[in-house]
Amino acid sequence: MFLHINPLVDPLVVYPSSFGLGLLLCGAAVHKLRDAGRFAVVLAGYQIFPRWLIAQLVWAVPALELLTGLGLFFSGTSQIAAMMSTTLLLGYGALLLISLKRGTPVEDCGCSFGPANHQSGSGLSGALIWRNLVLILISLNLERGMVQRDLGLFDVTAIFLFTVIGAVFYTLANTLISTQQSTRGLFHD
Repeated sequence: MFLHINPLVDPLVVYPSSFGLGLLLCGAAVHKLRDAGRFAVVLAGYQIFPRWLIAQLVWAVPALELLTGLGLFFSGTSQIAAMMSTTLLLGYGALLLISLKRGTPVEDCGCSFGPANHQSGSGLSGALIWRNLVLILISLNLERGMVQRDLGLFDVTAIFLFTVIGAVFYTLANTLISTQQSTRGLFHD
């Protein structure tokens, strides 16, 4: 008799998801901290936050991202970190959606790790919302926890490879989103 185990809570899914999301959040935090002035300009561009709050968010957002990202690397804190991640991603998605509805231009927030290019709120924001939705679903799955089982060499190798493949797919998705926007600008100017 086989036990029915949900594959979404198996270590082969949970560890790569957790490590990948942790890397993304830590990388985004470092990107924002390296150029806090640029991040302040991005936050002001949303035209939602008062100046006094922007001065606080410039440091609070990357600190939360870093804390959350680091929490995702450890099984003892990963579920709480996943809840924080879901909250952050929902907030980012809400900002993008508001910008899309208003037609407010959106600039690189630090999650794509590319050059800070100006991105129109009409085309790219929709793709970013879809990207964030996928990340939210991953984060929600991590909130469920993980089934505990012994891991062998195959499992550890697969976890490493799945994490690398996930990072490559994320990078490709961001490249496609950026390319879509830049080609749209070529044909509509």
